[in-house]
Amino acid sequence: MDARYFRERAETCLRLAKELPWNNPGRFHLMDMAENLQTRAAKLEGHELPAQQQQQQQQQQQRTGYPKQQE
Repeated sequence: MDARYFRERAETCLRLAKELPWNNPGRFHLMDMAENLQTRAAKLEGHELPAQQQQQQQQQQQRTGYPKQQE
């Protein structure tokens, strides 16, 4: 599996999450999976997530109020 695969799956998770209501636990699970997949893609590429993407993820986490899972 390459980084592109993980990025595509992350986009799918985010797209599905956006269709769910705010109070649906599945929405938070999908968002967490997307973040995990993006992190894996970045690790495969040998670098950390770009600062802008990290900031977007932090803002998303603040909006949802859902704690970030630790690896």
